[in-house]
Amino acid sequence: MRKRILFHVLLACLSAISLAQSDSFSLLKTFKKGEEVRYAIHNVIQADGVEPESSAVTSRKIIEASKAGYTVEVTTKYTDGQAASYTAKYGPRGEFKSVNGSDQQYRTYALKAFISPQQPVKIGDSWTYVGPSDLERGIQGFKSDYKLVGKEKLDGAEALKVTWSGKETTGGLPAVVKAEAWLDPRRLLC
Repeated sequence: MRKRILFHVLLACLSAISLAQSDSFSLLKTFKKGEEVRYAIHNVIQADGVEPESSAVTSRKIIEASKAGYTVEVTTKYTDGQAASYTAKYGPRGEFKSVNGSDQQYRTYALKAFISPQQPVKIGDSWTYVGPSDLERGIQGFKSDYKLVGKEKLDGAEALKVTWSGKETTGGLPAVVKAEAWLDPRRLLC
C-alpha cells in the first residue's frame, strides 16, 4: 500500500514538473538557412520630436545562420498598404548588427530590436537588455524591458504576445520605443 501511495505521489510530481515545463517558452532559437518566419508587430518610436506609429506583418527569410547570429531578408507589409524590404544582420539573441540603410535607420533598428531572453520564460516573466553605444553608426546606448504577456489568437493561430519598451540612455534627446509583437511559438524570430 505504501509503495502504491509513493508511486502516485511520484507520478503527480512528475506530472506537475512536466506541466510546468510545458508552460515555459524558449524564445531563443537556432535558425537554418532558407527558413522563413512571420510575425505581427505594433510599435511607436519617439525620436527627435517625431512619434511615428506603425503596425505590420513582417516576414524574415534566413539567408545566413551561424552561432554568431543570422542574416535575414526582411519584407514588411504595413497596415496602411505600404511595404518595405531590406537585408539585416542580427546577433544570436536578436541584437541588431547592421541594415542596408542610413545612420538614422541604425539608431531606430537597434532600439526597436526584439532581444530574446537567455533562459526559457513563462507567461508573466520579464527580462532586460542593455544595448551598447556605437556612435560611428549613430546608435546611442539604450535599455529595453521585455515581458511575455500571454497567448492570443491571431489569424486563427495561437501566438505569444510580448511587449517591450526601450529608451536611449546616452545622447541629448533620447529616443523611446514601445512595442508589442505576436510570435508563433513554433518558429520564433523577431
